[in-house]
Formats: sequence, C-alpha cells, structure tokens
Amino acid sequence: MRVIALIEDPVVVRAILTHLGRWQPKAVLFHYTAERAVLKDMAESTFAALRAGTIRVELRHRYPLAAAADAHRELEARRTMGSIVLLP
Repeated sequence: MRVIALIEDPVVVRAILTHLGRWQPKAVLFHYTAERAVLKDMAESTFAALRAGTIRVELRHRYPLAAAADAHRELEARRTMGSIVLLP
C-alpha cells in the first residue's frame, strides 16, 4: 500500500511513520532537556566533569580562520575525525 499525503506537521509525520514501522525514533539531547532546570543541571554537571578532568575534549584538528577552505577540503575528503576548530 502506498499513501501520498501532504502533511506539514513533523510530529504527525513522525507518528505516522513510526506506526508504519518506517521510522525508528532515537532519543537525542532535547528529549532529556525539555525543562530549563534539567538542562541547567546537566550543563553544570558536564562542565564540572570537564574542570575535574573526568572527561576530556580532544581537539585534533585546528585551523586558522584564513585556512577555512583547507579545513573544508579535509572534511570533504574524509581525512578528519571528530571536530574541526577554526581559530581567529
């Protein structure tokens, strides 16, 4: 069965696709931080863990802003892993 409809509401589209078994919803950060207080608590815990060294941020790729085109070429060629930081 093929159904074609023009539905603009993404929540309705997701519900229909989930019901049809064509969509596997994944939990993302916004599912856990719908309330401002929860978001604030999570942010405070995360930054405390960063300060304590419990978690680390590894910056492997840094480019000066003037080399943004080079950084983009590296991304396109898939020669990078993780984030790229452009420095002023």
